[in-house]
Order: sequence, then C-alpha cells, then structure tokens
Amino acid sequence: MPLATSHSTTPTPGPPRTVAFTVRLLVLAALVVIPLRIVRLGFLPPDDALRHAAKAVSGRPWAEIVLLRPGMTLDAHTGWHAFLGAVHRATGADAHALVLLSVILLFVLASLPAALVLRRPEAGLAALLVLTLADVRSFSRLVSGRPLLLSMAVVCTMSLVWPRLRDRLDPRLAALLVALFAVATVAHGSWFLFLLPLACFFLVGERRCGLRLTACWAAGVLAGAVLTGHPVGFLVQALRHVVLSLDFGEPTRALTMEFQPAQGAPLMVAAVAIVLSFRAQQPLRRASLADPVFALAVAGWVLGFVTLRFWTDWGAPAAVVWIALELEHALESRVGPEQPRRLALAAALVLATALAITSDHDGRYTAPPLPALTSRDSRQEEWLPQPGGILYSTEMWVFYRTFYGNPLAPWRYALGFEPGLMPPEDLAIFRAYLASRGDTSVLQGWQRKMRPADRLVVAHDPGSPPAVSGLEWHQVLPGVWSGRLAAASP
Repeated sequence: MPLATSHSTTPTPGPPRTVAFTVRLLVLAALVVIPLRIVRLGFLPPDDALRHAAKAVSGRPWAEIVLLRPGMTLDAHTGWHAFLGAVHRATGADAHALVLLSVILLFVLASLPAALVLRRPEAGLAALLVLTLADVRSFSRLVSGRPLLLSMAVVCTMSLVWPRLRDRLDPRLAALLVALFAVATVAHGSWFLFLLPLACFFLVGERRCGLRLTACWAAGVLAGAVLTGHPVGFLVQALRHVVLSLDFGEPTRALTMEFQPAQGAPLMVAAVAIVLSFRAQQPLRRASLADPVFALAVAGWVLGFVTLRFWTDWGAPAAVVWIALELEHALESRVGPEQPRRLALAAALVLATALAITSDHDGRYTAPPLPALTSRDSRQEEWLPQPGGILYSTEMWVFYRTFYGNPLAPWRYALGFEPGLMPPEDLAIFRAYLASRGDTSVLQGWQRKMRPADRLVVAHDPGSPPAVSGLEWHQVLPGVWSGRLAAASP
C-alpha cells in the first residue's frame, strides 16, 4: 500500500468509540467469568453432560454401552462426541474435566450471538438477567453442558440477523447460517426442531425471508448429515427417536422430565407483558404480532404445555432475544453510544447479572450430587456387573452417575439416557414398574433374564430389600440396593 502524500485525500476518521468498545468487552468478559465462577463453586450437571463426557472417554459406540432398540444404534451427537474425544486424546482430560469444559464453553456459545450482533450488547445481558430472575428452569439449560445449546445459539443468531435477509440474500450471511445449521445438526442431532422457528416466519408473513432461511437450513442439515457418515440413517433415526421418546399413550410420569408439560413460566409471561405495555406507548413501532421472534416465543410457550422443551429450548431463548431487542431500542433512544453514563450503566448491569446468576441460592450450585456406584470402592465392586454383564435399573440417575464414574467399565446398561430407546421387552418392564408406582415385584421379569454377571439396582426403602425373589440383595448406598442371582438360582 503506498504511503499517503500531502496531496492525497484520506477519509476523515470518525470519533473514537471507546465507550462502545469497552461496554462490549465488559459483556464478553462477563459471559466467560459467569460459567467459570459456577463450576468453581463445585457445580456438576445431573444428566446428559455426564454421559457425553463419559462417552468421549470410553471411545465406544452406544451399542457397546447401552442396550438399544434395533435400528436405533447411530450416535445422535456424533460431532460433539468427536470434539470431546479429540480434547480427551490431546490433553488427557478425564470425564470430570470434559464436563466442566462443556458447561463453560456451551454457556459462552449460547450467549455469544447477542453479545456480538446487538448494537447494545448490554441489552442482551439485561435480558439474560430477566430470564435468570423470572424462569430458573429455562436458565438452568444454559449451564447444562449439553450440545442442545449449539442449536439454541443458532436460533438466537437467526432471530437477530433475519432482517438482513428480508430485502436481499447476503451470500456471506447465508454461508454462515448454513455452517451453523450444519454444526447444530452433526453435534445435536435434532435437525427437525428448526422447523418451528422457520414456520414462524411464514406465520407472520415474512415469506421471502422464511424461504431464504429454509434454504440455508436444508443445505446445513444435508451437510451435517453427510458429515456423520450415515446421512440417510441419521436423519431417519432422529425422527424415529422423537416418536419413541414422546409416546403419548403412556402417562406423563413415564416420560423423562424434559418431555413433561411446562407450568407456563408465569413470571416470564409477566416480564413480556411489561415490555409490551411500554411498547404500546410507541405507536410508530411495528406490531409485535408481526415479528417472527415474538411469534416463536409465543408458539414455544403454548406448545410447552405439551412438552417442556418447546418452551425451554425455543420459546424462552426467543423471548430473551425479543426482550433484548426491545431494551436495545429503549437504550438507544435515551443514552448515546459514547456517553459516559452508558459505561456506568453497563458496568452496573454486568455486576448485577454476574452476581444474580452465580448466586448459590438454595445451594443450586453446591447441592451434594447424587450418590455414585463405582468399581473403585471395594465395598461396591462385587455388587456391580462383572465383565460382559448388564446393569438393570429403575432409575436414570444410576446410568448417568455410574457411567460417568466408570466410563471404561466392561458392562452395559439396560436403562440409559432415554427409556424410549430401550429394547421393547425391557421398556415394557420399566413402564410397568412406573405404572405400579414403585412395586418392585413387577421387576421379576428382569430377574428371569439375568445371568450371574448381571446386577439389578433399585432405589428402595432402606429398611428392607426389594420384593424380587431369586436375588440376593445388598444395600450399596443408603436407600439403593443391588441384587444378583442367588447361589441357589438356576
């Protein structure tokens, strides 16, 4: 590049944007410090983050870890397990370290779109504070350490950038969206769930934008499926998985917690209503009902009464983005981008949000974890399955905690991370147990299948062993019994 001379014309530099840069830096720093502070308190997610980390350490396919229904053996989280496995091999990180990495990294990625895209990133932090105070259950998803947060990040990105696709197709933005959809597909697997946010664009009349986003989604899903190595099987199994998981012929208590109906998040509804009341005083602004982001928030809330995940994974993130956009408009109309009071306000907001989120209220981050069965405990070792054995159980936490503590153990689990994926005969026994509200005598069906290497673990009254004949029992943990074939059993 030639040096400028006294005769050359150079653009007049604009005013320095020191305040805007500092505010964005403060918000980004907060998004890193918050999860670091949470894991430093000793927080450990209770479910899927444990099995993802253990799966990466084990290096085995699910079929060698869990008894699976025929035709459901493909890994739905191929990309995420590949990433965690690469970290494990490169650094020697154990399952615990991989869980902490998952919590920190995925919280940052899920929160990052608002911090990078919004002109006032502090508005995104304020909306996150609203979620923290109004809907603890939805906020807890942000620290779950699960790859669903990648899909959530894509929804947030789409909700923030869609106006740029209304008038013309920006090739760079389209390529970015295709890449994000591909990553979400190969890492999370639930590619079809994006149909709900896409449908909201058509619902409110944003047909052109909806078609462009749908094209990006289709290309990304195809690319992600190809990356799994089993494109057709992967896409089909994902659909079959949701059908098996949401068996509406069974009582809701037979479903995992996240598939049960939501309670309506009344405080979050109140927060949205307050924002709407302020918006109503600005008649020149576009009606919220014509906003696809607002429509997604409403649709997720309504469908949440069928299944909680519609609200926690799609509705709540959309509501947070919508609130952030409303707050951004309010801030821009009242505080200049380089006014010193903007920096003071942002600093106060960062501090308040960080303290609110990391507050260990009611021991939510330091509550004692569920007990674990481990072969490293000599008192438990003989009551765990032997090599090649099967661990039957009535409690999903037994799988999560035991697999997490014993990722290399040479046995398999009858009940793993999703009851709907169990072999039909085992699923029938499990559902009969749930329908009986804990009558252990119905577990006799598992006893008849058991071999000497197998074990049956049941949470039961600590005063007496479960009523399953033909097994000898030992209380391995308070209120947790392990049974094996009695010596006299054939």
